[in-house]
Amino acid sequence: MASSEPLPTGLAIGINGHEIQPDSQVEGGELFESTASRSNYILIQFTEFPNPAQEKELWNLKVHFCRLIEPNSWLARFEPGDLTPIRQLPFVIYANPYHESLSLHPDFEAALLDEKQPRRGLVGASSTATATAPPPEHHKVSIMLHPMARNPDNLRDYLVSAHGIHSDRLFLAIRGLTGYLTADEILRVAKIDDVEAVYKESQPGACNHLTEAVIKTPEAKLTAHKFKADLDLTGAGQIICFADTGFNEGKIEPDGFDKMLKRDPMHPFFTKRVVKLESRSVGRAADLLPISDLTSHGTHVAATALGSYDQMQAQSDIMLNGTVLNGVAPGAEMIMQAVFSRPVFDSQKKLTSYGQIDLRDKDFAYERLFLDPYYGYPKEYEEKTGDKGSTTLKPKGDATFDKLAKIHNNSWATTPTKNSTVGYPPNGTRVDLTLYSTPDLCVIFSAGNDGNDATVLADFPNRGQINAWASAKNIITVGACYNGQHIKTTSDGTPGLGTFYWKGGRNIEPSIIPPFSSRGPTVYAGNSSSAPGNHQSIIKPDVVAPGVAIYSAKSGADKVNDPSGKAPVDNPLCTFLHGTSMAAPVVSGAVALLRQALKPRGLDNPSAALIKALVVNGAVDLQKLAGSVLGRGPIEEAPSDAQGFGRLDIAASIDNVVNTATSGFIDASPPKKTTDPDGPLPADPPNSARRFPVTVTIPPAAQEDIFVKAHLTATVAYTDIPGEGVQNKLALSIEFDDTTIAAKKNRSVLGGTARETRMSNNNVQKLSVELHENLFGDERKPIQANVVVTAVRILPDPSKDPNVVPADEIKTTLAFGVCWRVTYEDDWFADFV
Repeated sequence: MASSEPLPTGLAIGINGHEIQPDSQVEGGELFESTASRSNYILIQFTEFPNPAQEKELWNLKVHFCRLIEPNSWLARFEPGDLTPIRQLPFVIYANPYHESLSLHPDFEAALLDEKQPRRGLVGASSTATATAPPPEHHKVSIMLHPMARNPDNLRDYLVSAHGIHSDRLFLAIRGLTGYLTADEILRVAKIDDVEAVYKESQPGACNHLTEAVIKTPEAKLTAHKFKADLDLTGAGQIICFADTGFNEGKIEPDGFDKMLKRDPMHPFFTKRVVKLESRSVGRAADLLPISDLTSHGTHVAATALGSYDQMQAQSDIMLNGTVLNGVAPGAEMIMQAVFSRPVFDSQKKLTSYGQIDLRDKDFAYERLFLDPYYGYPKEYEEKTGDKGSTTLKPKGDATFDKLAKIHNNSWATTPTKNSTVGYPPNGTRVDLTLYSTPDLCVIFSAGNDGNDATVLADFPNRGQINAWASAKNIITVGACYNGQHIKTTSDGTPGLGTFYWKGGRNIEPSIIPPFSSRGPTVYAGNSSSAPGNHQSIIKPDVVAPGVAIYSAKSGADKVNDPSGKAPVDNPLCTFLHGTSMAAPVVSGAVALLRQALKPRGLDNPSAALIKALVVNGAVDLQKLAGSVLGRGPIEEAPSDAQGFGRLDIAASIDNVVNTATSGFIDASPPKKTTDPDGPLPADPPNSARRFPVTVTIPPAAQEDIFVKAHLTATVAYTDIPGEGVQNKLALSIEFDDTTIAAKKNRSVLGGTARETRMSNNNVQKLSVELHENLFGDERKPIQANVVVTAVRILPDPSKDPNVVPADEIKTTLAFGVCWRVTYEDDWFADFV
C-alpha cells in the first residue's frame, strides 16, 4: 500500500449516513471500546499509508485490511480481542471496533423504530373495543456482508434457524443477501457482526421522459476504411444485451410467420439479428406474450444501438432531412431481457409509468442479469472465491447458448431520495464486484432523469443525483445532450421539455445539456465529510450522448405512442422518445464499433477498462463549444457534473484505434506484488510508487507553410474493487524529457490543477497538453513525451485468506487501459516567448 501522498490526520469519516469524529473513537469517546471482543471488525486510522514494513507488522498482529473508507481510514478484520498492541503503534491514530449502529442509515433506522411502536386501537362506543393490528410490513432490503465475512449461504441458514426468518424470503447475492424483512427483523439482522450494512432497496424505472451526425458515425467509418480498407465498421460480430421493457411483439419465428398473429412478428429493423428473447419479470409472467414491448421503450432503445434501417424496401419512409437513419452499429446482434412490470395508465388511458424493474426473486437475480448472457446461459452457477475479487459467481453447468454478449445496456435508474444514501451501496457494490470478475464485460447505464430535482442534497443543490447502479465505478454511465433536431416549445416558451416534433420548432445545439439529465458526482448524503469532490466522490456521468427527440423504432405491440404529425413522413414503424434511456444505447452501439475495430489490432476480448478509456479519450468537452445546461447557464470544463468527460465522439475514438501514426493504446494489468520484477510495471525501490511509462512520439504536422499546434490527449481507466471512492489508485501523468518544454507542459493528476487533482480520486483520468514547439517551419522535429501510469496504491485482495497468505502476496490484480491521441490545428497566434 505504498504511497507518497501526504495525509491529514484526525479526519472525520462517513459510513452509511453516519459521520464519525476521531475523538469518538479514542478513550473517553462515545463509541470507544476497550477491546475488540464484541466484533471481528475494526476501524483503524493512520497518520500515513503503511509502508511494507508497517504493513507486515500489522499483518503479524492479525490486522487484515478489508477496504479503504477515507484516504487514511480503513475497515479491517481483526479476530484477537486485545487492541493495545495496535493502538501503541506510532503510525496509528486510533483503532476501535466497528459499531453495530453503523449498519443502518440513521433515517432508515428511525423509520424502522417508529414502525415498531404499538398502534392504538380504534376509538369506539365501548371502552373495551380493540382493533386488530395490521400485519407487519415487509421491506425489500439488501444485506451487505463485510469483506472476508462468512459465506452468504451460511448467513441465510443462520437467519432461518436463529431468527425464524422464512427461507422463501431470503435470496443469495454476491457478498450478501436480498430479501423481504419486517422492521423487527431488520433491526436484529443489523446487529450481526458479519453484517456491514442493511439497505432498503429502491425500485428502478425507465429513464425515458439518431444522431449519427452528432457522434460522427459516418466519419468513424471513413476513418476505419482509410487505415484498414477491409474494415467495414458496423459492429459485426458483437452482441448487445438489453435489459428493458421487452421487444416488439415478443416473438421470433425462424420461418418468418406466426400462426397466431398470421404474419411475421419481427420488426423489419432487426431482421435475422435477434438471437434471444427472455422474460425475467414477475409482473408479466402470466401474460400471453410476456416479452412484448407495450410502450416501445425497449424496442426504441435497441434500434438506436443497432437498428438496420437500410434493410427497409421503402427507404423514403424513414428518411429525415434526406438521410436514411441507421442505428450506431447496424451489424451487431441482440439479446433482449424483459425485466419491467406492466406499464401504468391513468383513468384517461394515458401512460403514467413505464413500470418498474421486477425481477423474479431468486438467488443472484441481479448478478445473473449480466452474467447469464456473458457466459452463454450456463445451466447453473457456483459461488467461489477467486483471485479477481471477493465472492464471485462462475459457471458450474455447461453453457446452453453459443452467443456471448460482452456489452450490456441498461436504460433504467433509481430516483434518489432526499438526504438518504444516494450513492454507491449496495447495488453499485455488486455491479463493480461482478465486473471485477469479468474484466471484458462492458456495462452501460443511463444516468437518470432527475436533473430537475434540486433537493436531493440539501447542502448541494442540483448535484449528486446519480445513485445505485449508475454510480458503479466500473460501468459507463451516460447522460443526455440535445442532438440538433427541431424541437417544439411548451406553452411557457421553454424549449425541449414538452412534446418533441420534427416540424415547427427550432434547433437546439448538441452542445446543450437538457435540464432533466441527472448530474453527478456520486455522493453519500448526510455526511459533511462526503461532500462532492472529496475522496468518496466519483465523477459521473462518464460521458453524454444525444438523448432528446430520438427517432427510432416503435414496437408493434405499442398502443401508447402516436408518432403521427411529428416527422416529415408519418411512419408506423418509428416514434420519438427522449431521456437518458435513449442516450445509453448510443454509447452501447459505439462500444460495439470499438470492439470490432480492436479485433484486427489483436484484441478479440478487450478489457472494459480500455473501452472506457477510448470512449472518454475521444469525448468532446462541451465547454469548448460554448455549451450549457438549458436554462441554467454555461457548462463547466470537463470533467464536470453535467457532462462528465464530454460528448461521445466515436470518430475520434475509432481514430485512436486505427491511426497508429498519431495514436495508440495498451490493455494491461499491474502485478499482484508492488515489487514484482516480472510484471508489466518495472520494479522500483521499496516504499515507492511504481511507474508504467509509454514513450509517445508527436510527429511534426504535414504543412510547412503555416503555424500549427498539436494536442496530446491521454486517458487511463481501470477496473477497481468495490468500496466508496477509489480503492486501488492509479495516477496518470504526461511528462517531457526536454526541460524547456517540461517546465511548462508537464501534467499530472497528482499535484496538478484543481481539476486534475479531482481526477486523482477517480478510476478514469484524462489529461491534455498543447504544443507548438518544433512542429512548424524548416526545422520541424518530432517531440518525445511519456504517458505515465503510476501505481500509487494497490490494496490487498479481500478474497484471499490472510491467515495463510503472506501480506505481500495478496495484492489485487487490476485491469487497466491507457490510450493517447495526437491531433493538430492551425495556430496563427502562437506564443514564441
